[in-house]
Amino acid sequence: MYDQSTMTNALKHINDMSADMGGTNILAPLSHAIKDLATGHKETRIFMLTDGQVSDRNAVIERSNTQKDNIRIHTFGIGSGCD
Repeated sequence: MYDQSTMTNALKHINDMSADMGGTNILAPLSHAIKDLATGHKETRIFMLTDGQVSDRNAVIERSNTQKDNIRIHTFGIGSGCD
C-alpha cells in the first residue's frame, strides 16, 4: 500500500544510497541490448541511464554507430561528471 509512511521510507532509502566504484562500464550492457533488440520491428529504442563517467567513451560511440538503422539510442546522465 502506498501512503506517506512508504513515501518517507522510500525517500530515506534513496538518500542513504551512495556509490563510488570508478567509471561506468556501459559498453557491455549496450552491446547486449543492441544484440537482443535487433528484431524485425520497424523501430527500436534503447534508453540508457547513467550517473557516472563512461570508462571507454570511444568504444561506446563506435558501437553505437555500428548498430542497425532501426535502433535508436537515447542516453541520460544524472549528476555531475556524467558522459
